[in-house]
Amino acid sequence: KRLKEVFVTMQILNLLHANHKQVGGAELPDPYKTFLQSFDVVNFDFVQFVPFDCIYSGGFDHADALLMQTLFPLALLGLAVFWKGLMKARKKKSNSVTLAMQALILFLPTISRRICHSFRCSTYDQGDYSYLDADLGIDCNTTKYRLMLTYAGAMVLVFPLGIPLLTFRMLYKNRHGLNPRKWDPTMTDEEVEEKRKESIHEHPIGGIARIFKPHYMYWEIFNTIRRLTLTSFVLGCPTLAISTIFTMAVSITTLVIEREAKPHKNMSLSAFTYAMQWQIVMMVLFSLLTDAGFTKGRDAVVISSALCITNLLLIGSIFRSTRESKVALRRPSDVHRETLTQLRSAIDLKTTREEEERRSFADLGLRSTFSAASVFEVEMVPPTNLAAGPSGTGNVSILEYTSNPLWALNEGDQDDSKSDSDDGEVAVVSAETMADEV
Repeated sequence: KRLKEVFVTMQILNLLHANHKQVGGAELPDPYKTFLQSFDVVNFDFVQFVPFDCIYSGGFDHADALLMQTLFPLALLGLAVFWKGLMKARKKKSNSVTLAMQALILFLPTISRRICHSFRCSTYDQGDYSYLDADLGIDCNTTKYRLMLTYAGAMVLVFPLGIPLLTFRMLYKNRHGLNPRKWDPTMTDEEVEEKRKESIHEHPIGGIARIFKPHYMYWEIFNTIRRLTLTSFVLGCPTLAISTIFTMAVSITTLVIEREAKPHKNMSLSAFTYAMQWQIVMMVLFSLLTDAGFTKGRDAVVISSALCITNLLLIGSIFRSTRESKVALRRPSDVHRETLTQLRSAIDLKTTREEEERRSFADLGLRSTFSAASVFEVEMVPPTNLAAGPSGTGNVSILEYTSNPLWALNEGDQDDSKSDSDDGEVAVVSAETMADEV
């Protein structure tokens, strides 16, 4: 998991550095430049490593690279879908589509950057000539370029926009299993985790959301959009100043969102991701200082070295704090589990009491006599002013209620108890009369 975060961060840093130079930014000094170049492999831009110009006699330009870098992933995804269908026909399960989607998400910034490069042309000699920034051998006023531009526009819908939407659709279909507490708030952490494991086993694409908390099941889409914004969409900025402001705003905003949300289940992984995003902010700040001329000569080397050391220390400190973070993660989980258990016990107890009360009313035959909204208590007390019955006891019933009396008394009893019942608080009824009414 941490290796993936390192991969994603170094990919963003490398592509940011390349974009910065393309829009006219100053070259970063060593040793930080060498540090970034050592991670060039994470870009997966195999066009830069394979000498296609030597392989093809007719040359290999940006249009050829665009076709290769867009058609190959689509062919890979189509092959994965075909293999899954073949396994399904044989009544077997296959994770081919899930693996293809995960690989495509990793390659997506490089593919999208190649697509976005197709829209950047620069004019020369007061607008008489226009050439593609990524390949000065392509004239932007030719039919070939216009065809390439049309194809690139279609690929924008497929890759930078289509892949995040497809990922959202696949996760949304499994939302009941990936975020079960939204549909049943009384579930404990163990029940939620078990439900998520069952859902991921049934639909492996849900593994994309495995490392995130249930209510952040779509966070991978947010990360993908952040990467695309910093590496590809930034190419829409026409000048160095606008590009620097744009990358600074996006990097700081996403850093704050990551810090406040803490979407990862593992707190150490969340802290590690937060530290890696700080590297992006520091790299943008260092580029800004270099462009402004504030760092030159020995000062630039000192700052560059400090930046490399700081990056390495951030990574190392996060790895050392893994055990403490895991302990801190368990504490709120235990409290949450205990609270949910108490809530469930209280709900079961309340339901049992209500059921017993309903049964008591049915046994006494009072269900049709009293209103459901009435609240009452019945108490048998020794006789005071009423005459004693034949047995000499003369029991009476005192009825306390919160609404009007629910049955009529005999005329004699009404006259005797008028002074007590007019205030709507207490009615005195003889035992014989109460039995007759029941």
